[in-house]
Amino acid sequence: MAFSATQLVAEQSGFVWRALVHLGVRDSQLKDVSQEVFLIAMRKLGEFEGRSSLRTWLYGICRNLATEARRRDALAPEPLDELPESIVLPAQEGALWAKRAHAQLVRALDTLDDEPRLVVILFEIEQMTMEEIA
Repeated sequence: MAFSATQLVAEQSGFVWRALVHLGVRDSQLKDVSQEVFLIAMRKLGEFEGRSSLRTWLYGICRNLATEARRRDALAPEPLDELPESIVLPAQEGALWAKRAHAQLVRALDTLDDEPRLVVILFEIEQMTMEEIA
């Protein structure tokens, strides 16, 4: 596989970002962890044998780094920053609803062990086939 760093990041950055969010990486760490995913991917791209899809391989890197990030975060919890209901303008309700729904999804995913979480994210959110997931 001949990917340039620019091509790899351009084609897979959205996938990596979503995967990290759904794997429980905090917003404040997403940029750093995402960069780390691509640094590792570029360093190990020569070792990629093609036995799985590139996305599945990248997801494995994301999963490992997200696990490390969650462990670090458990030691230093991030303060909650929810807005009080009374200052939300009507135009902001949709965005606030989406943010809260996404937060609930991430909390629900946090209750799952790694393997079931992996299957839910790849099948339901990333809409990969069961063959790709296997």
